[in-house]
Amino acid sequence: MTGRRGFRIRKALNSRIMKRTSCFALVALLAAAVLLAELPVFGQSALDSDRTIVVQVEGLTAQDRDALQQEVKSHPGLELSFACVPAGILVFSSAPGVPKAVLRERAMPLISTRASSNRITELDYNLARAEETCAEARNR
Repeated sequence: MTGRRGFRIRKALNSRIMKRTSCFALVALLAAAVLLAELPVFGQSALDSDRTIVVQVEGLTAQDRDALQQEVKSHPGLELSFACVPAGILVFSSAPGVPKAVLRERAMPLISTRASSNRITELDYNLARAEETCAEARNR
Protein backbone atom coordinates (compact mmCIF):
# COMPACT_ATOMS: atom_id res chain seq x y z
CA MET A 1 0.00 0.00 0.00
CA THR A 2 2.90 2.32 0.62
CA GLY A 3 3.82 2.13 -3.04
CA ARG A 4 0.42 3.32 -4.21
CA ARG A 5 0.26 6.00 -1.58
CA GLY A 6 3.76 7.22 -2.49
CA PHE A 7 2.72 7.33 -6.13
CA ARG A 8 -0.31 9.49 -5.28
CA ILE A 9 1.81 11.90 -3.26
CA ARG A 10 4.38 12.22 -6.05
CA LYS A 11 1.62 12.73 -8.60
CA ALA A 12 0.03 15.50 -6.47
CA LEU A 13 3.39 17.24 -5.98
CA ASN A 14 4.24 17.03 -9.67
CA SER A 15 0.84 18.48 -10.52
CA ARG A 16 1.41 21.49 -8.20
CA ILE A 17 4.91 22.04 -9.51
CA MET A 18 3.72 21.88 -13.10
CA LYS A 19 0.96 24.40 -12.41
CA ARG A 20 3.42 26.82 -10.83
CA THR A 21 5.96 26.29 -13.59
CA SER A 22 3.32 26.73 -16.28
CA CYS A 23 2.06 29.91 -14.64
CA PHE A 24 5.58 31.29 -14.33
CA ALA A 25 6.37 30.40 -17.94
CA LEU A 26 3.19 32.10 -19.13
CA VAL A 27 3.96 35.28 -17.19
CA ALA A 28 7.55 35.29 -18.45
CA LEU A 29 6.38 34.78 -22.03
CA LEU A 30 3.88 37.65 -21.76
CA ALA A 31 6.51 39.96 -20.25
CA ALA A 32 8.95 39.12 -23.03
CA ALA A 33 6.29 39.79 -25.68
CA VAL A 34 5.48 43.19 -24.20
CA LEU A 35 9.13 44.18 -24.02
CA LEU A 36 9.82 43.06 -27.57
CA ALA A 37 6.79 44.91 -28.84
CA GLU A 38 8.09 48.14 -27.29
CA LEU A 39 11.63 47.78 -28.67
CA PRO A 40 10.97 49.33 -32.10
CA VAL A 41 9.44 52.39 -30.45
CA PHE A 42 12.53 52.96 -28.30
CA GLY A 43 14.82 52.29 -31.24
CA GLN A 44 13.02 54.69 -33.52
CA SER A 45 13.22 57.60 -31.13
CA ALA A 46 16.94 57.07 -30.62
CA LEU A 47 17.53 56.86 -34.35
CA ASP A 48 15.28 59.83 -34.95
CA SER A 49 17.30 62.18 -32.77
CA ASP A 50 20.74 60.81 -33.65
CA ARG A 51 20.25 60.84 -37.39
CA THR A 52 18.19 63.98 -37.97
CA ILE A 53 18.50 67.73 -37.82
CA VAL A 54 15.55 70.09 -37.94
CA VAL A 55 15.98 73.52 -39.48
CA GLN A 56 13.56 76.42 -39.71
CA VAL A 57 13.98 78.75 -42.65
CA GLU A 58 12.13 82.04 -42.41
CA GLY A 59 10.22 82.73 -45.62
CA LEU A 60 10.70 79.25 -47.08
CA THR A 61 8.91 78.90 -50.42
CA ALA A 62 7.68 75.86 -52.31
CA GLN A 63 10.31 76.61 -54.96
CA ASP A 64 13.07 76.58 -52.30
CA ARG A 65 11.79 73.26 -50.97
CA ASP A 66 11.61 71.70 -54.43
CA ALA A 67 15.11 72.89 -55.32
CA LEU A 68 16.48 71.49 -52.05
CA GLN A 69 14.82 68.15 -52.71
CA GLN A 70 16.53 67.98 -56.10
CA GLU A 71 19.92 68.99 -54.67
CA VAL A 72 19.70 66.45 -51.84
CA LYS A 73 19.24 63.64 -54.36
CA SER A 74 22.80 64.24 -55.60
CA HIS A 75 24.22 63.85 -52.07
CA PRO A 76 24.35 60.19 -51.01
CA GLY A 77 23.67 59.59 -47.33
CA LEU A 78 21.58 62.77 -47.03
CA GLU A 79 17.81 62.87 -47.20
CA LEU A 80 15.21 65.59 -46.88
CA SER A 81 12.78 63.46 -44.91
CA PHE A 82 10.18 66.14 -44.12
CA ALA A 83 9.46 69.64 -45.34
CA CYS A 84 6.73 72.05 -44.32
CA VAL A 85 6.53 75.32 -46.24
CA PRO A 86 3.96 77.09 -43.96
CA ALA A 87 6.19 76.59 -40.90
CA GLY A 88 9.45 76.85 -42.85
CA ILE A 89 10.64 73.54 -41.39
CA LEU A 90 13.06 71.13 -43.04
CA VAL A 91 14.05 67.80 -41.51
CA PHE A 92 17.22 66.23 -42.84
CA SER A 93 18.25 62.68 -42.03
CA SER A 94 21.37 60.68 -42.69
CA ALA A 95 22.24 57.09 -43.42
CA PRO A 96 22.99 54.82 -40.45
CA GLY A 97 26.44 55.39 -39.02
CA VAL A 98 26.73 58.99 -40.18
CA PRO A 99 27.28 61.28 -37.17
CA LYS A 100 24.97 64.22 -36.63
CA ALA A 101 27.87 66.66 -37.06
CA VAL A 102 28.57 65.28 -40.54
CA LEU A 103 24.87 65.53 -41.38
CA ARG A 104 24.92 69.18 -40.32
CA GLU A 105 28.07 69.82 -42.44
CA ARG A 106 26.35 68.36 -45.50
CA ALA A 107 22.91 69.96 -45.07
CA MET A 108 23.74 73.52 -44.02
CA PRO A 109 25.61 74.52 -47.21
CA LEU A 110 22.66 73.31 -49.29
CA ILE A 111 20.24 75.38 -47.25
CA SER A 112 22.55 78.40 -47.39
CA THR A 113 22.34 78.42 -51.19
CA ARG A 114 18.59 79.08 -50.87
CA ALA A 115 18.45 81.35 -47.81
CA SER A 116 20.74 83.77 -46.02
CA SER A 117 22.19 82.57 -42.74
CA ASN A 118 20.15 85.06 -40.68
CA ARG A 119 16.97 83.31 -41.92
CA ILE A 120 18.17 79.82 -40.87
CA THR A 121 17.68 78.47 -37.35
CA GLU A 122 18.49 74.94 -36.24
CA LEU A 123 15.80 73.66 -33.88
CA ASP A 124 16.15 71.09 -31.13
CA TYR A 125 13.13 69.12 -32.41
CA ASN A 126 12.52 65.54 -33.39
CA LEU A 127 10.41 64.56 -36.39
CA ALA A 128 7.19 64.32 -34.35
CA ARG A 129 7.65 67.83 -32.94
CA ALA A 130 8.39 69.19 -36.44
CA GLU A 131 5.17 67.61 -37.72
CA GLU A 132 3.19 69.13 -34.82
CA THR A 133 4.64 72.58 -35.53
CA CYS A 134 3.72 72.16 -39.19
CA ALA A 135 0.14 71.22 -38.32
CA GLU A 136 -0.14 74.28 -36.07
CA ALA A 137 1.16 76.55 -38.84
CA ARG A 138 -1.31 75.10 -41.33
CA ASN A 139 -4.22 75.65 -38.91
CA ARG A 140 -3.47 79.37 -38.52
